[in-house]
Amino acid sequence: MSASQPPTRHVHETPAMHDPADAWHDHAHDEKPQQSHGEIHNAGKIILTGVALFMVIVVAVVAIYGFYMHQITSSLTRRERASSVGPAADARTFQMQSKQIQAKGGQVESINAEGVLFDATHADFTTASEAVRREYLGPN
Repeated sequence: MSASQPPTRHVHETPAMHDPADAWHDHAHDEKPQQSHGEIHNAGKIILTGVALFMVIVVAVVAIYGFYMHQITSSLTRRERASSVGPAADARTFQMQSKQIQAKGGQVESINAEGVLFDATHADFTTASEAVRREYLGPN
């Protein structure tokens, strides 16, 4: 550019339309205007359809998650029962032994108030009261 000429600004020019307006735009004076394309659909039905589809997706996700949790829980339970190791198996063994001792009586390890471990005999009330009576009153 030379110093004597001012910079030119680009002026936006709208080009002429290549195609003539279609029949939708042309109306005779006695002709009723045509309905616009966006007003053909019912907005309420569109919103309800969207909400219904959203609810279907939510129900499907919850169902899949529930099925997944059920399968994982069942699988872990089966695996734990098959292998006799683990906290649940130890708890079942302890529970079974405790029930046997309660039913039949026997030696158990116990802890007193000072925290000292000692052996005790577990017996039902009738057997225990007979043993105490024999010890204090004699064999009568």
